[in-house]
Amino acid sequence: MNARLLGKIGLRILAVYLVGLGFWLLPQYFMFVHDKLPDHSVTANLDYYLELIFNPTVFGLILWFLAPRIAKWSLDKQESAAPASTDAADWQTVGFTVLGVYFVLVNLPAVLSLLIVLTGHGLDDQIQQDGAYAAVGDHLIVSIGRLLLGAVLVLGAGYFTRLFRRFRAL
Repeated sequence: MNARLLGKIGLRILAVYLVGLGFWLLPQYFMFVHDKLPDHSVTANLDYYLELIFNPTVFGLILWFLAPRIAKWSLDKQESAAPASTDAADWQTVGFTVLGVYFVLVNLPAVLSLLIVLTGHGLDDQIQQDGAYAAVGDHLIVSIGRLLLGAVLVLGAGYFTRLFRRFRAL
């Protein structure tokens, strides 16, 4: 088993997890709609609907189909220098890649929805009166940091593997 195949399997396991998480969240969505329907006052809360559109089910399905391409793209450099057998370096590289993709997929919907809230389209009058812009801004900074950490883990998976190999050699 080579690094690319191992990465593809890891990404597909992550995709199944995200789809399962999305199905696990569906009852919350149905309860929200059920509670709002008798009033006939369902308003377009863009923050909520964007999170509904970009829920984990959609990202899980996209990841399922893109897993071979992501594994080839992020693990191709590692595979050309590695032998055909799987060693600890392959496992580490795959682990960094899968963890980075997870960070990106979990935080991308949060960043998009928080940007909408900060632009004012998703805030109701109560939040604007309470001055919750600072709290939303803090959440946005944390989500962007996690998103960037995920991108660094995906793009630098081979580098981090070599770095850990050097630490072990010391």
